[in-house]
Amino acid sequence: MPLVGPPAQVDHSGMLVVRALLLVVVAFLFVMTVSLVFIRDTGLLEKLLLVAAAVLLALLVPRIQRLGRAAPR
Repeated sequence: MPLVGPPAQVDHSGMLVVRALLLVVVAFLFVMTVSLVFIRDTGLLEKLLLVAAAVLLALLVPRIQRLGRAAPR
């Protein structure tokens, strides 16, 4: 292990599995949320809340992809 230079990035397989599972869950929730917007019985306020939830889920993806990685300096 070198004493000088940036620390080596090690991607543990356990963290890869956690990231993959979280991304699958977020993708499923996103698809369900967007599909609920197009149901006729959904009211206007409900549609606005569902769209807001879909946007938050979309913004969550980059954070999940960075999970377990070293912070850039």
